[in-house]
Amino acid sequence: MNRKGMLLGLVMVSTVVFGMGDAKQNEGDHHEMPSVKPPEVFQRLAQIVGNWKGTTTSPEATEKATVEYTLTSAGTVLVEKTFAGTPHEMMSMYHGDKKGLVMTHYCALGNQPRMRSEKTDSDRVFKFVFVDGTSFQSTNDPHMHQLTMTLVDADHLRHEWVFFEGGQEKMTNKIEFERVR
Repeated sequence: MNRKGMLLGLVMVSTVVFGMGDAKQNEGDHHEMPSVKPPEVFQRLAQIVGNWKGTTTSPEATEKATVEYTLTSAGTVLVEKTFAGTPHEMMSMYHGDKKGLVMTHYCALGNQPRMRSEKTDSDRVFKFVFVDGTSFQSTNDPHMHQLTMTLVDADHLRHEWVFFEGGQEKMTNKIEFERVR
């Protein structure tokens, strides 16, 4: 073997040996993340984690509905997936901030309204009202403008989605959910 071939072989062996050592060393090398406690209002909302089924009622139709709630980002974001596996599948993400709760709704209309919680008379009612959004020009464009979510009890949940078009309320879509056990 010539000198160039020996040098190349040595470099390859060194890369494998030292590379494996680094990989093994890094396997258990997890950086500790600071502990974050979500706001109390978020913790109340997070009680709905799980699967739910129900019926949606709007002026146009009544149909079956499903929703799944999970936590992500170290328990600081609530993920809502409605109508999973259908052409109307949508997601919403809820999280706390210094002013309460914020929600972004990823709508089947192709826009993403962002809503902020408003204070209500009950700690079981969460009212979200439009702040701004993406993928539409103005509030004249069709979009979900408000959501009132009521934790009726541990096994019953109500959604009331207010749809806007032309700058005004067009309809309210109500969904009554029951927890799936």
